[in-house]
Amino acid sequence: MRRAFPDILGFETPWRTYAWSAGDVMLYALALGMGADPLDPARLVFVQEAGLEVLPTFATMAAFRAGVSPAMLGASPGATAHLSQSATFHRPLTPAGRVSASSRVTGLWDRGSGRGAVLETETRLLDEAGAPVATLRRAGLLRGLGGFGGPAPAAQGQLADRGPPAKTLQIVTRPNQALLYRLCGDRNPLHADPAVARGAGFDRPILHGLATYGLIGAALLEVICDLDPTRLGELSMTFVNPVYPGETIRLDLWTGPGEVTFQAAAVERGAVVVRDGLARLAIREKRE
Repeated sequence: MRRAFPDILGFETPWRTYAWSAGDVMLYALALGMGADPLDPARLVFVQEAGLEVLPTFATMAAFRAGVSPAMLGASPGATAHLSQSATFHRPLTPAGRVSASSRVTGLWDRGSGRGAVLETETRLLDEAGAPVATLRRAGLLRGLGGFGGPAPAAQGQLADRGPPAKTLQIVTRPNQALLYRLCGDRNPLHADPAVARGAGFDRPILHGLATYGLIGAALLEVICDLDPTRLGELSMTFVNPVYPGETIRLDLWTGPGEVTFQAAAVERGAVVVRDGLARLAIREKRE
């Protein structure tokens, strides 16, 4: 790595301002399937100007370029994989607005020579008064950068047997889901170019991790928040396997006081795609 361990710990990007429009918000919601039924008023509020609502997970795209890119650390942008994503939503997003954002490295773990390194980062989004809007945390695999002598990551435990889920949902993804989602800002060819996907070891382009995150977030927004964006306070998950556009995601939910835990699988392959999922309700006044 160009930046030596442990100097990389605490690396921080400059604070910059990022703005979005109502059009960005609507495109994001459309890319996640909102508006699939153009006569459903509960979802139309996410995709049209009249009374426009913002999906909480749009926070992951509002300042997308604020993240710590692999290139900043001397790694190849194409040799990465999204391992986990979490967000704390401190306040609802407005249909158009701006934030100041900065990211910092919070952890770097050595998986050993030939197995890569795990990079953990945190991105903070602040409003114009300096108040927190959202805090994003991400872990990613940097392939080919292991064996630098850093600490090893904690071993991943087995999936807990929590008994039958309280509820099971199905999220049907579209064959062109990744092509739509990439228009929100992540143009990584892994999600669009079949040749690039095959070169990375996949049969075909895979869905963005943040698209899977947004799809599950939208489904949970309906189940636990009655589609009220002000009610979702936190969402986190670990990506185990990629989702291929066109697959059906089975989402198993276990409920607890003020929260839901979950895991997800691709129905067609029977493969777990998300584990260690957690959604917490926000402690706010409920929207009238």
